Amino acid sequence: MAALSRNKWIRGAAVVAGLCVLASAPQAESRPRPRPTQADAGPSRMPFETPEFSMLDRAVAGSGRSGTALPWLSGGTIAATADGALVVDEDTGLLVRTGRDGSRIASVRIGTGVGQLVYHAPSQRVFVADRWNDQVAVLDVSAGLRVIHRIPTPTEPFGLALTRSGKTLAVTTVAGRRLVGYDTRTFKRRWGAELGPEPRGVAFSPDGGEAIVTMLSSNAVVKVQFEAGKAPTVFYTSITPRDATPAGGQSKAFVRNAFAAKYLTNQVAVVPHQLSRPVGQEGRANPNRYGGGGSLPPVEHRLAFIERGLTIAGTASARAQVHQPRAVAYDGARDTLFVAGLGSDEVLAIEQASTASVKGSWQRTLSDGGQRCGPSGLAVAGNGDVLVNCSFSRRVVRLVANAHELDGKTSSPGFEIGPEVAPSRLSAAAQRGKSIFHRGEDRKMSGGGQLACASCHAEGRADGLSWQIQGSTLQTPLLAGRLRGTHPYKWDGQDPTIETSLRNTVQRLGGSGLTPAEALDLRAYLDALPRPRVPERTAVRVARGKALFDGKSGCASCHTGPRLTDRKAYNLAKDLPKVDTPSLIGLAASAPYYHDGSAQTLRAALMENGTVHDMGVTVGLESAEVDDLVAFLETL
Repeated sequence: MAALSRNKWIRGAAVVAGLCVLASAPQAESRPRPRPTQADAGPSRMPFETPEFSMLDRAVAGSGRSGTALPWLSGGTIAATADGALVVDEDTGLLVRTGRDGSRIASVRIGTGVGQLVYHAPSQRVFVADRWNDQVAVLDVSAGLRVIHRIPTPTEPFGLALTRSGKTLAVTTVAGRRLVGYDTRTFKRRWGAELGPEPRGVAFSPDGGEAIVTMLSSNAVVKVQFEAGKAPTVFYTSITPRDATPAGGQSKAFVRNAFAAKYLTNQVAVVPHQLSRPVGQEGRANPNRYGGGGSLPPVEHRLAFIERGLTIAGTASARAQVHQPRAVAYDGARDTLFVAGLGSDEVLAIEQASTASVKGSWQRTLSDGGQRCGPSGLAVAGNGDVLVNCSFSRRVVRLVANAHELDGKTSSPGFEIGPEVAPSRLSAAAQRGKSIFHRGEDRKMSGGGQLACASCHAEGRADGLSWQIQGSTLQTPLLAGRLRGTHPYKWDGQDPTIETSLRNTVQRLGGSGLTPAEALDLRAYLDALPRPRVPERTAVRVARGKALFDGKSGCASCHTGPRLTDRKAYNLAKDLPKVDTPSLIGLAASAPYYHDGSAQTLRAALMENGTVHDMGVTVGLESAEVDDLVAFLETL
């Protein structure tokens, strides 16, 4: 494995504290990030940057480091083995076993669109979420890779975690909105719990008495408590930070895009997430602002340190300047937490993580020249090496153990990058577009580089928020599976093509702009995104709902054809000249509803019409008919 040259890893990116503004408005001043220290850094040594990490509250710490945080208490996209790693590649659907140098030793196809894996070293078994085939693949890795069982699950499994003993597997299901526990010996279901929309990661506490489930579009995490002989107890615990509504009436902030969780001890868990501020200061519309509030940026990247229990007071917030924090890993021997930023190609190390003395240790950039890494997974090897799954380049990066034992003199050798573990199934254009979509800290994409496409559209979905944009409040639309053949674009239908729409969006985000070629690449990636899976609904109810949709509700008069839109605009709102008819594909995953997000649920959209009127004749429907119509709409 070749070590990378020091010069290729020095970055000159700036992190800006301020709002994203329109291209015609003055740009916010930038605060340059400290440049990497170069002392003692030879060709095989890796420079590091001063970590941008700060606790905003008194640190949460339990009474001593009780419990041992084992790797399999939560899943991810990479796991360390004795001689290498196990990696899932969401692009190809492969599970790959690599050697110490990151090269592929063996692989097996699980299914396109895999979720997480979790590896139980004592039993030499790995569990992989087969997201699109509604099952978890169980493999024996004691000799190669051999599938020994497939566990059927509710719709769209994603997050995985094992108890300390390895006897219980927890699975989150995205479209099924459930957390389900399975016996890993008999593969039978043990228990289940209902969840809210867009669940993702799950983690067990070391003692197995509690689990946390993260969500993409919620201000809360789900706490699940276990007691022998009883069904799991489910609670929702807010992780909204105390500064979400600062003094002076500045904008409300919302927790979004929480993909992962990790317990450090029995008392302390960590959830990386994004903090979004969709409305400007004091809620006033400002044509030269895109969200934010006063001097506050539209998005920040945070860590929630959560004390065991259910009170909001038991949560502390920390600012971690890694764009789109997607993955975490924990080195219990050194009490060091690692966080990966998908949008900025960075890994942040936080030392004394489970104590009141928590502080940043180092921060490193993983992009090499024009090639992005896209870190989507982290793991700590037995010798302390940190392994990174680069989802864009489909390679494994190894940060050697003493790279995070700094003595103030940059005594860290460089990290090593392995060969490509799997060829991409995407076209070259879509691969480039994937990188563009997630690119944070880039002034081409937004003012000050604060926003990426994925900031509001994680996995091509919607963040469930309504943003203040050019004087209007507009709901974030779903992208995945909904773009091709649905032109014109934007809520007012002013953009005739998707390329035009993408370039205009970047401009109003304050970015310097996409080239025509970049817009085509971004479109190629968006076209490749699969439409969201739909929840299971009773067939009889769905059939009755379809009859209502096609008949007396009047819905089908505008939402027609294979894309469920007539591609016309109507005079339905006071704040827009006209409102484009949106496609209804993926409707269950696109709340809230109407252009302004004024209807929080489909039932509200049908019965109350939000602030938009004269749409269909749903007000006259009976309550049972509305239930049937909602059931049908959720299956689109």
